Amino acid sequence: MGVRLFRLIGLLFVLTLWPAAVHAAAQPSVQVLLAKAQAAFDRADYTDAEVLFTRATGLAPRNAVAWAGKARSEDYLQEYSASLADYTTAIHYAPTNSIYYLRRGLDYDHLGDAPNALADYSTAIRLDRRNEVAWFDRGAWYFDQHQYAAAITNDTQAIRLSPTDWQAYANRGQAEENLSQDAAAIADFTIYLKHTPRASARDVYVLRGIAYEGVDRQYLQALADFQQAIAIGPPDTAQYQDAGVAAYTLGKYTLALQYLTQAIALLPSNGQAYYYRGLSRHDTGDTAGAIADFRHALALFIQQGNAADAKLARQQLALLGVTS
Repeated sequence: MGVRLFRLIGLLFVLTLWPAAVHAAAQPSVQVLLAKAQAAFDRADYTDAEVLFTRATGLAPRNAVAWAGKARSEDYLQEYSASLADYTTAIHYAPTNSIYYLRRGLDYDHLGDAPNALADYSTAIRLDRRNEVAWFDRGAWYFDQHQYAAAITNDTQAIRLSPTDWQAYANRGQAEENLSQDAAAIADFTIYLKHTPRASARDVYVLRGIAYEGVDRQYLQALADFQQAIAIGPPDTAQYQDAGVAAYTLGKYTLALQYLTQAIALLPSNGQAYYYRGLSRHDTGDTAGAIADFRHALALFIQQGNAADAKLARQQLALLGVTS
């Protein structure tokens, strides 16, 4: 009787566990899910990746990799609040992972929380001082906060760790330019331009052109850079204006007229372009055209509340015998 009871209990035990065992066998392992999620992420299917990483967090709630993968997918879907929350969970389970702090810092940046973004970038660096991306992003943070000296320090460290990160040279050049370190800025912009496809370099040609204007008034080099930017396109009023002003300063009045007229066509409210076209017209002997442009510039400056430039326009009109 005792033996039979034992066998019956054993049979009941097996029958009780059988449905759970079948269910468990039907469930993919966490590692399989993570592999599928990563494959979805790698093919840029971020929605599918998010779903798969979410399933992985359900099977392994303490798996930091699953939470971080979910957060990374949400980043690419621009779901920054959700991503921030998931990186926070990942950090809870992997508190020494520098990358998780770096990426959460980017989420804070996207959400406009500058203090917490800086805190996370700094923690990422403290945990791994060779984290080049953290130095790069903290440099960008300092630049956005107009702390240009600190930006240069961080960009420099990023370059030391990754000498082929050409964007870091461009970033450092912008910070140097804002501190009137134009020669250093030109050197950094030149490195960037040497290693970057021309089609992607329009804005840096403009920045280097502006820096050339600040170094011994090298307007010829500046004009060449502005022309490069114009050739790359798309058309932009600021680039035509920069080229026009440089051409005017070099005494190339006909060329200046061409560029400044194009700047005005792209942005009819560009008072500076009218002003410099007025100067160019005056120097080519077109007094009537110059007066018309100075009047137009004056009206725009007044409308825009630009008292300093309005004063200059009035002075030019007075020199031409016109009262405003």
